[in-house]
Amino acid sequence: RLARREKGDNIRRFSRNFFAQVPLAEIKSKDWEYVEAVVYSAWTFFKEFKGKKPRVRVFNPDIEVHGYQHKNTIVEIAAINLPFLLESVRIELNHHGIALVDVEQCLLHVERSRKGQVTILDQAEPNETLIHLEVHRPENDKGLERDLKEVIRLVQCAIDDFTAMRSE
Repeated sequence: RLARREKGDNIRRFSRNFFAQVPLAEIKSKDWEYVEAVVYSAWTFFKEFKGKKPRVRVFNPDIEVHGYQHKNTIVEIAAINLPFLLESVRIELNHHGIALVDVEQCLLHVERSRKGQVTILDQAEPNETLIHLEVHRPENDKGLERDLKEVIRLVQCAIDDFTAMRSE
């Protein structure tokens, strides 16, 4: 059904990767319209990522805006694929006192045209990621997006420094 909303194989590859690490029984236990709306919302967000500067959004799903509703808050990150990124994000959420409910990490090999056209390739090393986290609604999420962007920046610096150090 998602393929009808979006032309091409990219949405199929994205959705397959979105749930690649989730047991089938868990997926089957969810409402299918909810699953479809979550994937489509995440895909729409991911397509806006240009392959360099990370995107972060923290939101309470609204049926009119995101196509679904949920009692929990959603945190999504689109970024280049970095070691330790998911773990670092989880530590930052813990630092904010935010309880994690569910985690999906979609690892993708993406090629982007100059016009911004996204092509997802199978059977290739992941170079980008979408992290989709469901968290208990925090009393105060002010500064969370900013802090998550800073965590991503710091992880990138650590990886760059490590690479430079190894080459010396």
